[in-house]
Amino acid sequence: DNIHLGTLRHIISVINSLKEAGVYPSVLYQEISCAEDYENQKLNDLLTIYEEYERLIDDKFVDVGGVYKYLNEVLAMSDSEKIFRHRFPNSIIVFIDGFNKFSDPEITIIDTISKYKNLGVLISFDYYSGNNELFRHLNDNYNKFLAIGFKKLSNSDSNFKKNCNFRNYISDNLFKQE
Repeated sequence: DNIHLGTLRHIISVINSLKEAGVYPSVLYQEISCAEDYENQKLNDLLTIYEEYERLIDDKFVDVGGVYKYLNEVLAMSDSEKIFRHRFPNSIIVFIDGFNKFSDPEITIIDTISKYKNLGVLISFDYYSGNNELFRHLNDNYNKFLAIGFKKLSNSDSNFKKNCNFRNYISDNLFKQE
């Protein structure tokens, strides 16, 4: 029996979305163990398809979720800071700008590198807690960053003004040809 191409694309899209969100087979196995009977069969089917998809792409293809998983595995190694410093020996700051939502694997990557010695991580995060209608979808990300130790800079903070100057400098000069 052949499956329609549109259905196949949708299934692959669901699997990729799960992977990008950090939902790997191990997580689904945990879900199965505490799921209701009516959900169990659906989760088992999804898990079977997910694992077969992973087996088929194996080392032939890497999707975005696979890249995140690989990066987090490398960063979890004890010598990840050494590897980072070998590749980026003069880096003192990682500036993250232009993103408004982060997946759990992305937050794990950011959290890991933020712990490296002599490396600052600055996230320009377009979020305002006073406007829940507009920014509600970012509450989880904002709270996760606070929970892992990131600090919010206030507009009156002198460091904030320095960072705005840095941001403006980057905005004005990044990719500028002399």
